[in-house]
Amino acid sequence: MEFFSLKNRAFLVIVVLAFVLSLNLFSGNVRGFFAETFSPMQGFFWGLGQTSSNFFSGLFNAASLKKENIQLEERMLALSQELFSLQDVEKENEQLRKALSLGVEKKFNIISSRIIGKDPSQDILLLNRGNRDGVREGMAVFTPAKAAVGKIGEVFETTSRVILLSHLASSFDAKIPREGIMGLVRGQGGYQAFLDLIPQEGNVVLGDMVVSTSLGGIFPENLLIGKIKEVRTSNEKSFQQASLSLFFDVRKAGLLFIIENK
Repeated sequence: MEFFSLKNRAFLVIVVLAFVLSLNLFSGNVRGFFAETFSPMQGFFWGLGQTSSNFFSGLFNAASLKKENIQLEERMLALSQELFSLQDVEKENEQLRKALSLGVEKKFNIISSRIIGKDPSQDILLLNRGNRDGVREGMAVFTPAKAAVGKIGEVFETTSRVILLSHLASSFDAKIPREGIMGLVRGQGGYQAFLDLIPQEGNVVLGDMVVSTSLGGIFPENLLIGKIKEVRTSNEKSFQQASLSLFFDVRKAGLLFIIENK
């Protein structure tokens, strides 16, 4: 504290002397003597002033640059979001083109929809189509590649819920086209399903294709379901079971179709 007090006093003396000398009360020689004597100290305090000025100027510039950087980051995020939106639209257009090339629109009246929510704990999806779009409970849902997804459960004004094939409450008739073997697809939860009630005499092999039938009144004929990945047989049971590798992958899902008529 004593150091700062002495420095302040010296600064005050220099300021007073400079003021007195500026009044021309002394001769030129006297003023010159004092100017030369105190010039080093004046330079020191001037330097302090300049350093202080540069310091605060640097602070203001840094704050300004930080603000500009924040604005640039916000703009970049906005542009990135626009790019992702355009990519999603292009992806949906490509899926629609593939579906149309399969002649889906000629066979079914369809309502195109997008996934806006998922409930993995129950194997349920939320779509952006509802009552006002013509969606009704029980309608089948499939992908542009004609892979079965599930059926409409609850329907709201602008949205609807899809009960997936893998849902624990899901079951429907299906067949293995290679041998004409009939069975019943049952959901296991966790995006898994199996083919049940396969006759013991049925020749089921790994990789066999499983498709829908119209017998249960849920799906139209020959929508893709999945492939056999494991066969479970038992001498104590009248039927075989086989686990399935489903064609519909919820992680890659995009555009979906709801069938108005079968």
